Amino acid sequence: MQHGGTGGAPGHSRRGRSGIPGGYTSHFAAWSLWSRQKAPCCRHRATQADITARSDGLDYVVGRRDYGGTAYGWALEDSESFAKVLIARSDHRILGAHVMGPQAATLVQPLIQAMQFDQTADQVAHEVFYIHPALTEVIENALIDGLDQLA
Repeated sequence: MQHGGTGGAPGHSRRGRSGIPGGYTSHFAAWSLWSRQKAPCCRHRATQADITARSDGLDYVVGRRDYGGTAYGWALEDSESFAKVLIARSDHRILGAHVMGPQAATLVQPLIQAMQFDQTADQVAHEVFYIHPALTEVIENALIDGLDQLA
């Protein structure tokens, strides 16, 4: 698993307590994925997380939410930013995520934590209290979108 954020210089790497390698991306792009290769995030085409999950033979769905689809994102008049979450069909594990937009590193953090501690998408979507209106609703709604596809 690899993750990126805005807390350091581009290309800076570090290891967390579990020894998972990490890296940093651009100011408004944060990601967490199985791949050990860094790749750009994209709204409508397969991202590196998709490609890696497919090549590993994983069966998954993609949950998405545009920032503008939440109250806070609407208030920001943000029509381009989004969150995308990959969820395994078999056990609802969170396989990867991409967040593109303001506060991306903060928004991807609960997904990285869930991946680290083996929480399911169901747990993160339904057993966490999300403030309204707040940008964290983008993550909640992306997870719910993915889970709705599994129903």
